[in-house]
Amino acid sequence: MWVSLFCLALIAGIAFFQSIHGLMSSLIFCVLTILCLVLAFAVYEQVAFDLLYAWKPDLALPISLAGCFSVPLILMRVGMDKLIQRAALLPAMVDRVGGMVFGVITALLIVGVLITAIQMLPFGGSVLGFARFVQRPDSEDIDATDSWSQEDEEEKATRMQEGHDQGILLSPDRFAV
Repeated sequence: MWVSLFCLALIAGIAFFQSIHGLMSSLIFCVLTILCLVLAFAVYEQVAFDLLYAWKPDLALPISLAGCFSVPLILMRVGMDKLIQRAALLPAMVDRVGGMVFGVITALLIVGVLITAIQMLPFGGSVLGFARFVQRPDSEDIDATDSWSQEDEEEKATRMQEGHDQGILLSPDRFAV
């Protein structure tokens, strides 16, 4: 629940920020985000195993995914801001609405990569009340007073086999991947 609210707030903030900058700036940032997303998913495993695995094996994949996405995105965004100093002159409504549309797409991609990297972290069962899949408790944790019955176990096993998971609102992680 808290992770979904955090994601929604982040998506709304990024989309609002992009709508203020206008259509052309948001379009350029969306294209840069897509390019960096493709680059990050193409090379993050190689970077993790070549550079980071000896240092922190548990954190190598999430750090490399976040780094391979954010560093080129920031560098290209700053470069484009230096290269293109003036936005196109469009009517205000077209500029804001177009900026909002591309801002939402950009926000979903950025938050999706962030959430994907967070899901790779070696946390225990849940983070801020969010667990992707229903987890079966260990056998020593179950006693006679627990409400974990055979029917619950079968139902949850069926849900896991069918691919039912507890997703984040708007599924930015699936959208990015």
